[in-house]
Formats: sequence, structure tokens, C-alpha cells
Amino acid sequence: MLGVNLLTNLISSLGEGGTLGVIFLAVSLISTGDPEQWSRLPILQLVGSVPGIGDLLRGSLQSSGGRNVLFIALIAFALALQLIVALAAYMNSVSAGIIGTRLSVQISSLLHRRILSFSFSCASRYRVG
Repeated sequence: MLGVNLLTNLISSLGEGGTLGVIFLAVSLISTGDPEQWSRLPILQLVGSVPGIGDLLRGSLQSSGGRNVLFIALIAFALALQLIVALAAYMNSVSAGIIGTRLSVQISSLLHRRILSFSFSCASRYRVG
């Protein structure tokens, strides 16, 4: 369960960073008038090196309608990343609740056993209330 908690924290942080990067790309696409300048961004050169995606990016950057479609696709991808972040946060809170409940039961049981293991003379020295 602790592994699930750590994994969901990692997914959440990567999703937040990825969303910020995708939104940055979308804003730079709209604010840059020259398609050549936008295609020189390091992240797009990396993504463009994947077979099939590079041709699609170059073709969509040349036309204004293609740039609009690419902008909408980037925003949709950012929304999908935020959905993944929300699901990871939900799983994180569920797993943290399960871990907390299990620890509470174990600690209560340990304390109860420890108190009951005291002798009467030892336990009667402690004032209650």
C-alpha cells in the first residue's frame, strides 16, 4: 500500500510538470507567428524525431488551420494530464487513509497489550484522570 502511495505521488508530480510544459507549448504556438521558430524548440525536435509524428507536426505548423488543430490537441492533452493527476490524487488519499487506519489499529493494539502486561503494583502507581 505504501508503494501505491509513492507511485501516485510520483504520477501526480510528473503530471503537473507535464501539464505546465504542454500549456507552455500551446501558448508559444499561438504567440509565435513563424512556424520555423516554433519548430526549433528542443522539446519539439525531440518529439519530432519519433517516426510519423515529425511529419505530422511539420505539416500542421505550415497552415494556420493545422496550427489551430495542434493548439486544441495540446490543450486536450493538458486536460487529460490533469485528469490523470486528479485520479492519482484520489488514489493517493485512499491509500493514505488505508495506511493510517491500519497503523492506528496496530498502535492501539500494541498499547493495549503493553498496558495489560503491567503487573498490578506497577500499574497502580500511575494516576488516571
